[in-house]
Amino acid sequence: MKRALLVIVVALGCPPAGRAAPVIEAHNYYLLPGQSAAVTVTIAGAPTDSAEGVNLYMQIGSGGPPNGGPDVGPVFVGVPDVIGPGTIFHGNNLGAMTDTAGPRIVYAGTITVSGTVPANGTLGRITVSTTAADVGSWALKLTGVLDTVFTPDGLDTDLADPIANPATVINGWLHVWNLHQIVWSKGESGVWQDDYAWSNTVPLPAHAPNVTTDAVINTPHAVSLSGGGRTNSLTIADGSLTMGGSSRLDVTQTLAVEETGRLVVASGAALSAALLAVRDGGEAEVSVSLSGVDIEVVGGTLHALAGLQGGGSLSVGGAAGSLLETPHIRRNALTIGTDGRVRITSNTGGGSTSVINLLQIARGDGSFVWGAPASGAPFSGVEGDPSAAVATVPEPAAWLAVLPALAAAAFAARRGRGQRRVAANQRSGR
Repeated sequence: MKRALLVIVVALGCPPAGRAAPVIEAHNYYLLPGQSAAVTVTIAGAPTDSAEGVNLYMQIGSGGPPNGGPDVGPVFVGVPDVIGPGTIFHGNNLGAMTDTAGPRIVYAGTITVSGTVPANGTLGRITVSTTAADVGSWALKLTGVLDTVFTPDGLDTDLADPIANPATVINGWLHVWNLHQIVWSKGESGVWQDDYAWSNTVPLPAHAPNVTTDAVINTPHAVSLSGGGRTNSLTIADGSLTMGGSSRLDVTQTLAVEETGRLVVASGAALSAALLAVRDGGEAEVSVSLSGVDIEVVGGTLHALAGLQGGGSLSVGGAAGSLLETPHIRRNALTIGTDGRVRITSNTGGGSTSVINLLQIARGDGSFVWGAPASGAPFSGVEGDPSAAVATVPEPAAWLAVLPALAAAAFAARRGRGQRRVAANQRSGR
């Protein structure tokens, strides 16, 4: 691999005294064997920091045979993207120069067409594959790349002019671990990212949840999440998890809230999961729409305060105490099983309108109630008429689409109001 050179014209000099250099960071990544994942290199500087170009050198571990190392560990797929959408040079670049020295050493660089770009955001990204990697940890290096070839220090990532525009560069790690369980064991409340709050069942370093973990909170303590978090699965069986308004949690498989567990998701947070299961006494209060998340409420309570919309299955019932409360539902289908209850808590129309293509209610005592909360009673009113009774859809003898029943109930409510008006007119002699 020949060292790639970017020829740029810069003013010679040193950075202003006392100015902190932008920070370029590779970060730490947790990967399962046999998967591919995106690795992102970021840059964080002051609002006045800028960059005219970049030389991004990346190496996994020892670099493999081209750098005198063994041919083991994760590999890069392709070369870094330093000019694509979302990168700081996306809208101002002369194209990318790229090079490789085997699958574990890569380079990409660019310079601006004119001027500079803000030194904040994504500097580059690349895919890493663990298909042929064993369990272990490998350095993700941005400095000291090809150090046995370019002795003694190797090649370092920089902003094209390391003298006039220096940067602090932080290397990272790739941790390839088998799926394992970790349990909140701090003995008190704390934050999700506390590495020492979790115990694990396999001989791996203590660490906060990530994609290789099945995380469990089963003690009566409050766990809070701000910033980002990841896990393969999460079970809250006691205590609580509270997601702040700027937090993000990505759960690859199931997020289960059960027994005395509680989940609180503030407005503005981002929550993704294959399945949200609220069951066996668990309670969830969610102020985001949960678009794309399958939802099961079986013996638990889900307060979906922002409504439920977008893709994903939705079922309520199968055990006593199954309750979903929400201002609206806009999904393809809703299934209400035995002992399931669904309450639509708004009847103001417009933004509160529910749209369900298929509504199914099972044999048993499942119910679908619509109306608005009222003082002194859980719900009252049909179609905004506070004098009308709460409407509960009767149980069919088998699984049925009950939209005609809903339409009939609404018609009956309107007919009742019309009959009351006729009776009043007759009494007044009209």
